[in-house]
Formats: sequence, structure tokens, C-alpha cells
Amino acid sequence: MPTSYVKSWGRKIGSEPVQHRKGKADVDLTEREREVLHPLMEGCSNKEMAGRMYVSESTIKNHLSSIFAKMEVRDRT
Repeated sequence: MPTSYVKSWGRKIGSEPVQHRKGKADVDLTEREREVLHPLMEGCSNKEMAGRMYVSESTIKNHLSSIFAKMEVRDRT
């Protein structure tokens, strides 16, 4: 997904729900999913995110899959 698109989601992360890209539904991300979303917005690879968060790449992929499903997107491009 384009960086500008991800950054627009990032501005809505925090105490408020992240707005769905179509503006029709709120996306309820877990705290850990929000933690994963921040390095994603910076353009980090799965390997870089895993290193920063001290988890495996598989764990990062699982979190990203959950985030993408909730936001109804297929991938980060």
C-alpha cells in the first residue's frame, strides 16, 4: 500500500479507532497491531520489523495478515 495511504491511517492511530479506507467502518486494531503498523508506515521490511520488536518474521506476518484483513486490503502495495 502506498506510504501516503499508510501514513493517513497512522494519524488516526491512538485512542481513536483507525478509520476504514472507505470511511464506512471503524477498524479495531489491537495494541500490538498498532505497534506493528508504525514501522510499516516507515517502510520497514518484515525482517526489520521483527528485529525491532524482538519477534520472528512469522509473527510479524501474522500480525500484518490480521491488520490487512481488518482493513480489507490484500497487501502493503
